[in-house]
Amino acid sequence: MAAQRESNTRTSSPTANMHFGSPKAIPKVKRALAARRGKWMHKASKTMFKAILEDWERWRTDWKEMEKKQR
Repeated sequence: MAAQRESNTRTSSPTANMHFGSPKAIPKVKRALAARRGKWMHKASKTMFKAILEDWERWRTDWKEMEKKQR
């Protein structure tokens, strides 16, 4: 069970935690986002997708190994 908990913890870690922090910070965050150009969100999303997929593949491999050991 410990291996399962460790594996679940790894895959359930947050991928993003964006918040404004305080009402005073909101205008600064909005300006920073408005200043970004091009495909920054698309590129960032592709990078995050790749990282999540790689993490899932590691989890899946670990899970299969754990299942074999339990038999």
